Amino acid sequence: RKLDLMNEVQVTGATEWSSSGFDIGADTVQFPLFRLRPEFKIAYTSNVHSSDTRAHYWLRSVMSSSSFAFIAGEGCSGMGVFAGEQYGVRPYFYIG
Repeated sequence: RKLDLMNEVQVTGATEWSSSGFDIGADTVQFPLFRLRPEFKIAYTSNVHSSDTRAHYWLRSVMSSSSFAFIAGEGCSGMGVFAGEQYGVRPYFYIG
């Protein structure tokens, strides 16, 4: 059993912001779901005062000693200014 955060390659298909290939590890292929249906890169959060809202979420891709890559609410990747930002997470796990 394995539960982990996604990296840039698994979501976007490329390393756009990460500092090195070491933070990608062996996970060097984009998930087919994101390749076939790019709109699923977007994460939503429910809010009491409104309907679903797009949310940022962290990736495990390291940019520097204090910043990480993330996926913005629009589905594109971005660079976190520092790791203290309050973004969500979307872990993955393998079935089988």
